[in-house]
Amino acid sequence: MSKEVNAAEAKDWVNLFCYLGNKRTGYGKKNVTCYMHSMVFHVPEAMKTHRNVKKFTGQGVEKNNDDARRVLRRKSNNWDSPADIIRTEGRQWALRKRERLPRAYNKKKIKKDFEVEVEELENEFQVSKEENKKREEQITKLTLSYDKVSKKIERMTKDREESKVENKTLKREISDLRDENSSLKKKVDDLQENIQRLEYSGRIGRLPLTMGSPTQVEKAAIILGEMCTRVLAMMYQKVHPDEYEEDCSYTLKNIEEDIEEIEHKGARQEAKYKWEELKKKLNWNKSLHPRILKAIRKERNIVAHPSSLTKGLLLRSVEDMKEAGKLGGWKSFSRVNEIINIWDLLGQME
Repeated sequence: MSKEVNAAEAKDWVNLFCYLGNKRTGYGKKNVTCYMHSMVFHVPEAMKTHRNVKKFTGQGVEKNNDDARRVLRRKSNNWDSPADIIRTEGRQWALRKRERLPRAYNKKKIKKDFEVEVEELENEFQVSKEENKKREEQITKLTLSYDKVSKKIERMTKDREESKVENKTLKREISDLRDENSSLKKKVDDLQENIQRLEYSGRIGRLPLTMGSPTQVEKAAIILGEMCTRVLAMMYQKVHPDEYEEDCSYTLKNIEEDIEEIEHKGARQEAKYKWEELKKKLNWNKSLHPRILKAIRKERNIVAHPSSLTKGLLLRSVEDMKEAGKLGGWKSFSRVNEIINIWDLLGQME
C-alpha cells in the first residue's frame, strides 16, 4: 500500500469522524487531535516496515512530553523548574534502553462517556415520549373536529335537499301564477281589442254600445291578429315543447325568460340552441319582426277567433286590409307578408 493510498484513507477516516459529530457524543471536528493522523497514516506504514508495535510506539517520548507538561504546570516561585526538567530528562536518558509497557487503558473515562451517552439517550427518549403524547392529544382533537364537521355537512346536505323540495314547490306555484297571469293578460287583451273593435265601428263616444257583425276589414284584422298569436305560440312550442299549453298566450319575452329559468345547465343550453336555430331558419329580424307582430295584434278584433287558418285566407285578408288603407308603418303590406311566411314555415316544421 503506497503513501498516497494511506493519505486518502486517512483523510476519509477524519472526515467520517467529523461527520459523526452530529450523530454521536465524542465525535466531531472539535475532538480531532494530531494523534489521529499518526494512527491512520503513520501507524499502518510503520507496521508494514517494522511489523511490531513496540518498535515504533514512541511511548518514551510521550512520557517525556507528559512529564515536561506536568512540571510546567506545577512551577512556581519556589519551584526550580529547569533543575527538575534536567533531572527528569536524566532519568529518561538512563532508562532509554529499557523496554516500556504500554500505558494502562483508562476505562473510567470510557465508562463515564458511556454513562453520559446513555443519559442523553434517556433524555431523548423522554422528549420523544412527550412529543408522542402531544401528537396523540392533537389526533384526538382532530378526530372530534372531524366528527363535528361530518355532522355539519350531513345537516347542510339535509337542509339542501329540503330547499330543493321547497324550490320545486315554489317553481310549481310560480308556473301556476304565470299561467294565471297569462290567462288574465289574455282577457285584458280581449277586452282591449273588443274596445278597439267598437271604436272602429264608431260605436264608442257618439254611438250606442251595440254589438254588430264585423265588417270585411275587421274580419281581416281578426284573422291577421290570430295569425300573430299562433306564430308566437308555435315559436314557443318549438323551443319549449314540454312546457307548451294550447290555452295559454305567449310572447317573445316568455320564450327567453323561460329559457333562463331552466335549472339544468345542459337543458338550458339546448333550449338556447333551439331558439337560435329557429331564428336562423325563419330569417328572424329581432328589431323588426317583433314590432310587426305587435302592430298587427293591435288591430285584431276579438269578436271572433277563426278555428282554422290557411295561407290563402291570410293572403286575402292582407289584400282586404291593403284595399281599405289599413296597412302602413310597422304593419306594411310587405312586412305582414313576412309574418305570413314565418307562420307557414312554422307549420311545415316537425
